[in-house]
Amino acid sequence: MRKLLFVLALSVLAMGVSAQKLVGNVGQMRGQKEVNLVIDFTGVTVSGKSEESYIENETKAKTDEEKEKWLKGWNEDLRTRAYAKFASEFNKFINDEFYKIGDFPSAEYTINLKVINIVPGHFAGPVSKSPVLTTKVTFVKKGEETPFGTMDYKKMTAVIYEIPVLSERVANAFGTHGMQLARGLNSYLKK
Repeated sequence: MRKLLFVLALSVLAMGVSAQKLVGNVGQMRGQKEVNLVIDFTGVTVSGKSEESYIENETKAKTDEEKEKWLKGWNEDLRTRAYAKFASEFNKFINDEFYKIGDFPSAEYTINLKVINIVPGHFAGPVSKSPVLTTKVTFVKKGEETPFGTMDYKKMTAVIYEIPVLSERVANAFGTHGMQLARGLNSYLKK
């Protein structure tokens, strides 16, 4: 029975990965030791509204000190944690014979993660709601602008989300995203 449940769990995970269609050929990245990672938040929306509108709504009732702390959490901590979680989980789950991602600007290839929308979710104990990301992943060779591969992620949900700290909760969705991308690339690059 345990074995059956394990197989079913893997099947569900595999279905989630295969739902993200890779357009292009990322096989040329085989043999790399390091691949640069760029996460772009430019023009991101939050729950379908402009980021500016979200920030204004979240900070309007706060004191100047509370607002400053909230803005640091959103503008700095979230981005730092998102990058670290995405890279860490990707590197943990990518097969050892493939590359590692991180801040490698001189690398031959770059994975660009364009963040389109963030639904931050909320912390409320047993009725907490997961954060959800919508992103586009592109694979680009150094010196070229046109990507040789793309993957659209319409709904990437955090595996671990019952966390009161907004930046950490949303960063966990980026960690889940890194894990899912690595697993999808493992399957693709094994072919």
